[in-house]
Amino acid sequence: MLTGCMTGEKFSQLHPGMSKSQVISLMGNPKGYSQNGNEETIQYPAGRVSGWSYDTADFYATFRDGTLLSYGANNVQKGQPPTTILLFPARY
Repeated sequence: MLTGCMTGEKFSQLHPGMSKSQVISLMGNPKGYSQNGNEETIQYPAGRVSGWSYDTADFYATFRDGTLLSYGANNVQKGQPPTTILLFPARY
């Protein structure tokens, strides 16, 4: 669960020029893949925008010849915080 919540923070560490293996090492295995000529795109659907947000987005990274060309988020969905919060007394 924590990994999914951190997708946005992890994506902020990407930069053009990274290798595909570096991106996957940081982000984990992608959930989607497409190719168009010498460009390929990997997708991470419905990841949390940040660890402190309930918003989600579909993240993508596009490579040309195995080098990161562009990356970003699309399909941002506004999340709703939980309606119930459970509190438990601390044991001493």
